[in-house]
Amino acid sequence: MTIEALSDAAFRRLIGRFVGFYGDALFNPHWGETASFRPRQRAGGLRMVFQGLDKQQADAVWQPFLDWVAESPQDFTIPSAPRIAAVPARSFWDPEYLRKNLPGMVLADTRPGRHRATSSGRATSARRGSSSTVTSPPWLPASLLKKDRQMRLADALFAGSRRWPITLHFNKGLAGCACGSGGRRQDYGDESRGRRRLRVGHQRQQRIRRRTRASPATSPI
Repeated sequence: MTIEALSDAAFRRLIGRFVGFYGDALFNPHWGETASFRPRQRAGGLRMVFQGLDKQQADAVWQPFLDWVAESPQDFTIPSAPRIAAVPARSFWDPEYLRKNLPGMVLADTRPGRHRATSSGRATSARRGSSSTVTSPPWLPASLLKKDRQMRLADALFAGSRRWPITLHFNKGLAGCACGSGGRRQDYGDESRGRRRLRVGHQRQQRIRRRTRASPATSPI
């Protein structure tokens, strides 16, 4: 889902509202993936995945945020209707299943001689052929989601997004999860010492796949 703000002031409000919404409704073991903020379009891109919920429950989680956006048509537009769908985790990387049940989610490689199963996600197709100069993205402390610090985080995201696209990756840290797995603590290094963080930067597909396989249902928005 992409939300475009019609002014800088509206874009700052959008970022602030999402930070608060994430802290209240998404900062838990059910939700992960990314939120991005792009400077030229003053756009917020929300690509979230859920597990342990059905579609009706996921709809209910997002409805207050979507209602807030809809209340200000003079400030925000949504180019295409948000889509919430529950997908079995075993089918999340199955292009044939996605073509049948979620048309438009994947793009087939239509070049001559290519196998039909060669596909890419529509959301990731824009990154083909791109490169990144960041190899070790920074971590943000989860304490920034406390009510008295959310404005500081939103101000920083807004200021940074005036110059560069910024993406928050919620799958990478242990913030918001039930941190009972010693194996996961070892995977994430400094989280084993009790620091719970969010991550900013690029995706590592291996982490996403590991999370998805363990999930009974997932859904991109």
